Amino acid sequence: MIADILRIPGKEWYVQHCSEHGWGCETGDGPLWFHEKGNFVPLLPLLEMPWLSAGELVHQAAQTREGLTPFPFEATLLAALAWSTEHWPTMAVQWLEQGFPLSPAAVISLRAISSNNAMSQRLRHRSLVLIRRGVRREA
Repeated sequence: MIADILRIPGKEWYVQHCSEHGWGCETGDGPLWFHEKGNFVPLLPLLEMPWLSAGELVHQAAQTREGLTPFPFEATLLAALAWSTEHWPTMAVQWLEQGFPLSPAAVISLRAISSNNAMSQRLRHRSLVLIRRGVRREA
């Protein structure tokens, strides 16, 4: 059964959940199940909210539902970090600076950003700071 769970602020469509497919949304071409397609683009606007606000939005919307799979925050963040233009990587770095957990996969993406001369010096530097902060936590 497909259930509308939440609406991302400013968007007309709903993020949905289905026990068989996990999280997704309806598109003009039918349902898009994020993990099945490896496509998290519809969730990227969550990154324009502060990390704690986005987490609270999802938590509030999902708290009365049973059987939901974990929300794909990490996959959304990684999709943003891999984006070729600066907006989404900047939003993802901001989440990490706000306390989103730094995973090994995120560190790899941050290393790629830090060495990508197509990104601004400011974003490359912020990425390096996050990597160093994460390395210190592990030591």
